Amino acid sequence: MRHIRSIYIFCSIVRSVHIGASELPEERELTTNFSSMSLRKVPEDLSPITTTLDLSYNLLFQLQHSDFRSLSKLKALILCHNRIQELDIKTFEFNKELRYLDVSNNRLKRVTWFPLADLRHVDLSFNDFDAVPICVETGNMSQLETLGLSGAKIQKSDFQKIAHLHLNTVFLGLRTLSHYEEGSLPILNTRKLHIVLPVDTNFWVLLQDGIKTSKILEVTNIDLHKSQFTSYGSQQNPILENAKTSILLLNKVDLSWDDLFLIFQLIWHTSVEYFQIQHVTFGGACLETFKYWT
Repeated sequence: MRHIRSIYIFCSIVRSVHIGASELPEERELTTNFSSMSLRKVPEDLSPITTTLDLSYNLLFQLQHSDFRSLSKLKALILCHNRIQELDIKTFEFNKELRYLDVSNNRLKRVTWFPLADLRHVDLSFNDFDAVPICVETGNMSQLETLGLSGAKIQKSDFQKIAHLHLNTVFLGLRTLSHYEEGSLPILNTRKLHIVLPVDTNFWVLLQDGIKTSKILEVTNIDLHKSQFTSYGSQQNPILENAKTSILLLNKVDLSWDDLFLIFQLIWHTSVEYFQIQHVTFGGACLETFKYWT
């Protein structure tokens, strides 16, 4: 491809020796950008020294095992915003140095896992999975730090397969949510949990479970009028046990005074120390940010 946009990044390492320190050049890294080029298949003339490959915002619908075979130095692969329907992780079996994989915002309905033990970041959010795509092989990814997921149904049995992993961030980007089994989220072992909600979602039960899950909880796209938050929340016990969250962030929220009062009732006797609502429609008025410290 003549119009390929490549950026060479030269890194260096510092080696300490008894007589001082010297800087020596490390193997160069090549970032190859094929984003937004209306590609229907992965280009064949990729440089074998490519370390970061961006194929986002294209028309890819299928990946072949031969697509990345020659890229032994590949560390980051960005495939978000395509039309991919199935993903076989074994496609990357020859990419031993792969650390970052983003296949979010596709049309994925099925993932076949393969033990790539060194992956740090995997994002499968905003896809068309019926259930959360987690299996035993996912739980074997001991180096995993960030995990993006989606699924129309969320059950305890899904998260139990990765409960032993010490994650930094779990991101749930949901297009739809037809079923949530109460008590599922607290099974996760993560420092931060970020949930992006679809419309007509039972926000209250996810908020309660989220506060029991992580130190930092962020929830985005909350329409409390459509979620029947007030009618559900008024029937619940506002005292929440086993809370873990100290920082609670709500983004893109449409709520009333009654909604806000119920949220305060919930967090008042919990571990929450900092509460922020951002981009909020409040009582018919639009506010940028609302902050509260307990």
